[in-house]
Amino acid sequence: MNVKKFYPSLGYIRQTMTTILNRFQKILTVALLLSLGFFCRAGAQNLDSLENVLATASMNPAEKIKICDDLSWGYLNSDFDKSKRYALEGITLAEKENDLLMAGTLYRNLGVAYYMASQLDTAHLFFDRAMEYAVKIGDGNLQALVNFARANLYNLNGEYQKALELYLNTLPVFEESGNRPRVRRVLGNIGVLYASLQNFDE
Repeated sequence: MNVKKFYPSLGYIRQTMTTILNRFQKILTVALLLSLGFFCRAGAQNLDSLENVLATASMNPAEKIKICDDLSWGYLNSDFDKSKRYALEGITLAEKENDLLMAGTLYRNLGVAYYMASQLDTAHLFFDRAMEYAVKIGDGNLQALVNFARANLYNLNGEYQKALELYLNTLPVFEESGNRPRVRRVLGNIGVLYASLQNFDE
């Protein structure tokens, strides 16, 4: 690591995070607790049922895509292969139906799956693909979700300034949309980033 180049970044990060901490001090403690893991939109107890529905029920393409989305996200913490499989299945169907929002969402899911499997280069590639769709359809929320996921990747990889810049990019989008859980997640991850920097100093 080039220390001379790294320390200015630390100073920038600390100054920015101090502003954030002062602004959100009351909810940051809760946010830190909520940031310890990804939260599945489909509870673990429902995943088997969703798989059965997908395999046996008669559904329209939009319904199948939504179930693939839920399954790919729901299996992130427990089964990489299933998370990847359902993301790819959903992507194939979404692209066939020209559902660019869901295609982008599922590429984001796939990137997160690879990120959680520590395959960071591949994760970046799928985040790029997700962002292409988000920009093409002009969906700011999907862009923020992709940036948030990529920021987590940078944070894990010790690229703290890149992570912080993306966290700060997503924060106003989630605030404006009233997405308080996401605001707490962003703040919590910024708190974890700050703790990482404190440990680095020590």
